[in-house]
Amino acid sequence: MALTRLTVQALVDIVRGPLPENRDPQPKRIALFSLGNMAGHAGLRAELQRVGCPAEAQALLASSDSTMRKYSERILKKLRDAGS
Repeated sequence: MALTRLTVQALVDIVRGPLPENRDPQPKRIALFSLGNMAGHAGLRAELQRVGCPAEAQALLASSDSTMRKYSERILKKLRDAGS
């Protein structure tokens, strides 16, 4: 569980942080996609909630990057559907 916790936290930290100096959005996109995969697993949802993943995904719905918006919507949808 400790490794899972560290992994989720690291991915959320990437999403939360600024773009790298070269302004490449790909690391954030990859982190968001990975968090979306995790949101599909019941055992990981509580950890995603704990580290603030839904709030970060919600904030990125206003992003000018359409891929980040799409991946954020995917996370939120999976978390919402799991709560139904």
